[in-house]
Amino acid sequence: MSRLKKIIIRESYDWITIDSNKEGSITKEEYEDLINYLDNNYEIDKIVQIGLNKLRFINYVGFIQLPSVYLEILPKLSLDNNIHDLTKDRNMLMFMLSKVGYFPVSLSYNSFQNYNKYNLIELFAHFFINELQRGINKGLHYEYIKVQDNLNKLKGRIIIKNQIRYNYSKKYKAFCEYSKFTINNFLNQVFKKTIKLLVTNINNIDLKKDIKILQSYFKDVDDIVINSDKLNKIIFDRQNERFKIPYLIAKFILSNLTFSSNVGLNQSFSFLFEMNTLFEMYIAKLVNEIWSNDGEYTSIQDNVKYLLINVNNERNNIKLKPDIVLYKTKFNNKRSAKVIIDTKWKHVDKVQQSDIYQMYAYITSYNEASRCILLYPRVYTDKDYPIWRIKNTSEKKFIEVRTVRLDSFTNTIFDLKKIIYDNTIG
Repeated sequence: MSRLKKIIIRESYDWITIDSNKEGSITKEEYEDLINYLDNNYEIDKIVQIGLNKLRFINYVGFIQLPSVYLEILPKLSLDNNIHDLTKDRNMLMFMLSKVGYFPVSLSYNSFQNYNKYNLIELFAHFFINELQRGINKGLHYEYIKVQDNLNKLKGRIIIKNQIRYNYSKKYKAFCEYSKFTINNFLNQVFKKTIKLLVTNINNIDLKKDIKILQSYFKDVDDIVINSDKLNKIIFDRQNERFKIPYLIAKFILSNLTFSSNVGLNQSFSFLFEMNTLFEMYIAKLVNEIWSNDGEYTSIQDNVKYLLINVNNERNNIKLKPDIVLYKTKFNNKRSAKVIIDTKWKHVDKVQQSDIYQMYAYITSYNEASRCILLYPRVYTDKDYPIWRIKNTSEKKFIEVRTVRLDSFTNTIFDLKKIIYDNTIG
């Protein structure tokens, strides 16, 4: 594989321009390849903003690999409070994916400290290689599979239908079905497929060497077309349990990468996800861990409340769905909403009036809730943001603007606890 041009940008911030001579830009042909690829594989209007001979990614992060260009799209807001330190942002991004269960391996933030030289696809490859090699060290996986073949001697049982069809005049042949203990099974076919993808699309010398070593183990395994439905049906037991984690990583890679062979001479692929959703899922996961004492319950995407009642038919209209609602069980075992949290993946330089209206709808519809929080990522140092009290209510109710640090798991947990259990409000 020829050397790739590598470009790292931030979503919603950096433009990719057409310029053959400028670093960080792409040629006209590469630009057209990128547009065609996005148009064929995504709803392009939701992912990119297109200008005159330029484009930038909106809200989506991840990577796209074309025949001659590797694009890595990182969050617009630095997760480490240092917009120039892309490595820490990439590491924190991977940790967030792992924490919410999107990436199938449970990782600590410190897991990434030795892999600062890797981009996103290389990080996926690294963990796949390590886990698969760990399983192989205990022996390759063999299993009994059903095989049908036209043999010169009886083996297993005869398939009568095929015997009549193929061997009517060949009395010396037996069309049989039998069990064969073989390395050529679906689990290993998935591993081989993943290895072939990585070996042709990874440029890191050390990783490529490790992948080729793995590839040698599967030379007697068939190349097959992987059916996505079948990926979900494999069963793990004592015989193959050691391969569960590498299989889940392989499944993640094969299921989430979007492929295309229509662009250029080589296969192109990508992995993109919406940063708004990831931020919401990550915060919800951590809040659920914090709000876990007796009687405390966290509801994600709560949908029990409506804003209005239609007087003509007495039906509820306009369902409300806040990101996170913290409930507490009362003495009569009924749950009472205490705190509502809505996450916003954007800079909190100016709170949108529409967001305030949304919070007002939440806090007035959840009668027993006293606090409604707009939660933003903290970009710089913290400061005092507005706290509003709702007028003309018998109970004290507040709408708050808060921020959390995302530079480490520890800091995010600390900030969330401070926000959730803040007794100074009211």
